[in-house]
Amino acid sequence: MRHFFPSGLSFQKNIRIKIIAFFLIMVLSITMTLAYILYRQSYKAVTSKASDTAYQTVFQSSKYIDVEKFITLTSPEDENTDYYKKERDNLIKIREITGARHIFTLRKTSDGKFMYVVDGSPDGELSHIGDTEESALCYEQSWSGIPYTDQKLNFVEGWGIYISSYYPIKDSQGTVVGIMGADFDAESIYNEMEHFKKICLLILMIFTGIITFAGFLFSDKISRSIKRSSDFAKELAEFNLQNSISKKELRKKDEFGILANSLENIRDNFQALIGKINSSSSQVALTSNQLTAASTHSARAAEEVSHTIHEIADRAEDQMESTVEGALKTTQLGNIIDNNLSLANHINSAITVVTESINDGLKEMDNLSEITAESNRANEKIYDLVTKTNESSNQISAASSLISSIALQTRLLALNASVEAARAGQAGKGFSVVASEIKKLAALSADSSKNIEEIVSDLQINAANAVDIMERIKNITTEQTHRVENSRATYQAINQAMETSKNASVQLNDTGKEMYDMKNTILALLENLTHIAKQNSQAAGDVNQSMEEETGALEEIAASSDLLSDLAKDLHAMILEFKI
Repeated sequence: MRHFFPSGLSFQKNIRIKIIAFFLIMVLSITMTLAYILYRQSYKAVTSKASDTAYQTVFQSSKYIDVEKFITLTSPEDENTDYYKKERDNLIKIREITGARHIFTLRKTSDGKFMYVVDGSPDGELSHIGDTEESALCYEQSWSGIPYTDQKLNFVEGWGIYISSYYPIKDSQGTVVGIMGADFDAESIYNEMEHFKKICLLILMIFTGIITFAGFLFSDKISRSIKRSSDFAKELAEFNLQNSISKKELRKKDEFGILANSLENIRDNFQALIGKINSSSSQVALTSNQLTAASTHSARAAEEVSHTIHEIADRAEDQMESTVEGALKTTQLGNIIDNNLSLANHINSAITVVTESINDGLKEMDNLSEITAESNRANEKIYDLVTKTNESSNQISAASSLISSIALQTRLLALNASVEAARAGQAGKGFSVVASEIKKLAALSADSSKNIEEIVSDLQINAANAVDIMERIKNITTEQTHRVENSRATYQAINQAMETSKNASVQLNDTGKEMYDMKNTILALLENLTHIAKQNSQAAGDVNQSMEEETGALEEIAASSDLLSDLAKDLHAMILEFKI
C-alpha cells in the first residue's frame, strides 16, 4: 500500500495527487451528468406512458356517457335512478379494467365550483351528486373544451402519488356539459424510479472507485519520470555535473523523453562552457595589464583635445547670441506684417459683405421695377373698366327714364280704362279689374324706376370719384417708377465702386501674403541658424564634457584593469567548485 499512498503527500507539492484529483473530478462530472440525464429521460418516458394511459381512459370512457340523461342528474335523489346505477357500474368496470384509482364525472356550478355527478370510485371513497370541489386549473381547462393530463407525478398528503387526466363531455352542439376525470396510482412508478436512482448512484460509486484506482496507476508512471527529471535538475543547481540521466529515460519518445534529453544537453553545455571560461580567465589577466598602459597614454591626449574644444565652444556661444538677437527683430517685423495682413483680410471681408448686400439690393430694385410696371398695367385696366362702368351707368339712367315714361303712360291708360269701365256699367266690371291691376303695375314700375335712378346716380358719382383716384394713382406710379430707376442707377454706381475697392483689397491681400511668406522664410532661416549655433555650442560642450569624462574613464579603466586581473583569479577559483 505504501507504493500507492506514499507518506507525506501534499497537494501543493506532489504532482501525483494533482493528477489523481484531476481525473477524479473529470470522471465524477461526466458520470454524474450522464446519470442525471438517464434518470430524467427514464422519468419522462415512464411518466409520459402513464399520462397517455390516463388520457385514453377518460377519452374512451366519455364515449359511453348518455349526454341527454347525464344533464338531468342534479341532486342526491337522482342516485336512485336506473341511469345513474348503470353509469356507475360502467365506470366501476372501466376502473377495474384499467387499474385506475378513481374515475368520476364533474359539472361546473353557478358559483364557480365543480360538482360530482357519477362517481365510479370504491364505496369507501365515493362522492355523491352535489359534493363539490374548488375550482382548479385542470378543471377550468377541461371545462373550456381542452383535455388536460398531468405531465408529472403529483404528491398530495393523504392521497399519495398519482397522475390525473380530464376530458370534456360535450353535447351534440359541441357545448361542454361535464368532465370525465380519472386518477391513476403512481406509487409503484415512484418506487421504481427511486430504485433506479439508487442503482445509478451505486454504479457511479463503483465507476468512481475504478477510475480512482486507474488514476493511481497512471499517475505513478508519470510521477516517476518527473521525479527523476527534478532530481537531475536539482543536481545541476548544486554545480554537480558528474551524473547523467539513465538511457531508459533518454530513449523515451514522449514529452518526458524530450525533457530528459534537454536536461542532458544542459549538462553537456555547462561542461563545455566552464572549460572555455577556464581557458579565457588567463587571457583576461594578460589583457588587463596591456589595457592599463594604453589608458594612461589616452588620458594625456584627451586633455589636449579638451582644451581646443573649450575655445570652439566660446566662439559658438557668441555666434548664437547674435543670431538670437536677429531672430527677435525679425519676429517683431513679422508681427507688424501679420497685423497688416489681418486688417486687409477684414477689409476684404467687409467689401464682400457690402457687395453682396448691393447685389441683393439690385435684385430687389429689379423686382420692385417689375412690380411697378405690373401695377401700372393693372391701373390702366382698372381705369378702362371704371370708364366703361360710367358709360354703362349712363345707359342705365336713359333706360330708367324710358321706363318712367312708359309707367306714366300706362297709369294714364289705366285711368282711361277705369273711366270707360265705369261708363259701361255692369258689363265693364271685368275690364275695370284689369285696369286696376295695370294701374298697380304702372305704380310699381314707377317706384322701381325711381330706385334705379337713385342707384345709377350713386354709381355715376362713385365712378367719377374712381376715375379721379385712378388718375392720381397713375401719376404716383409714374413718379415711383422714375425714382426706382434712379435708385437702381445709384446702386449700380455703388456696386462698380465696391468692385474696384474689392480688386484693390485683393491685390493688397496678395502683397501681404507674399510679405508674410517672406517673413516666415527669413524667420525659419534665423531659427535654423540659432538652432545650429545652439547645437554647435552644445556639441562643443558635450565634446568637452565627453573628453573630461573619457579622461576620468581612462583613469577608471586603469584602476579597473587591476580589479579585472583580480576577478580573473576569483573566476578561476569558482570554476574549480564545479564537479566535472
